[in-house]
Amino acid sequence: MRIGVRFRLDPTWHIYWLNPGDSGGPPQMTWGLPPGMMVQGIEWPAPERIDIGGLFNYGYHDEVVLSGALVAAAGTSVPAAITVRASLKWLACADMCVPGKAELELAFPLGTHERALVPGWKAAIEAARSQVPKPAPSSWRASARSTRDAFIVDILTGSREAEATFFPLVVSQVNDSAPQLVVPLDQGLRITLRKSDQLVKDPDTLSGVLSLPGGRAFAIAAPVAR
Repeated sequence: MRIGVRFRLDPTWHIYWLNPGDSGGPPQMTWGLPPGMMVQGIEWPAPERIDIGGLFNYGYHDEVVLSGALVAAAGTSVPAAITVRASLKWLACADMCVPGKAELELAFPLGTHERALVPGWKAAIEAARSQVPKPAPSSWRASARSTRDAFIVDILTGSREAEATFFPLVVSQVNDSAPQLVVPLDQGLRITLRKSDQLVKDPDTLSGVLSLPGGRAFAIAAPVAR
């Protein structure tokens, strides 16, 4: 089954994606589970690009669910009664930043009150999973060219794309606060990303999430030519 942690944020506040951008850090989750069990493959919905006084963060407003599969190793005898525990740390920011932490647990079999909440929990997890970036279609072609100050990324999707945002997966490769120049191509788009001042060496592959209009988001890996 799938299990998740839901963050509900006050207006104007945000938490962070895997790559937080110019500042901050992503939530950290440590799971406490019976022997032979684990939470596998936490899925991160596509983030927003959040302007905080000219600094750009990558994260989430309002509400986000981070979920993964609760699995048992082959041959594990799962007891009828188990408790799933999560130790959480996060940083929430608006005009200021406040660290938070929590110790959560959920016991199985579920009680009457929790069983009544399951349909809402399931809907929240499914909604979050629908926003997780999908693998780029096999027909797409992505490539990047390195110049002195920028990465020029061509992504051929098979159709003209006029708008896009690229979220780099690795910190300190791209200047997060610099504008992203998007040029439509007949069969896709070209996006110019300023390099980070902290970049020491060009990566072999520029990996990230390409966000397109209509809630479309795809995982991109563009080999870098020098």
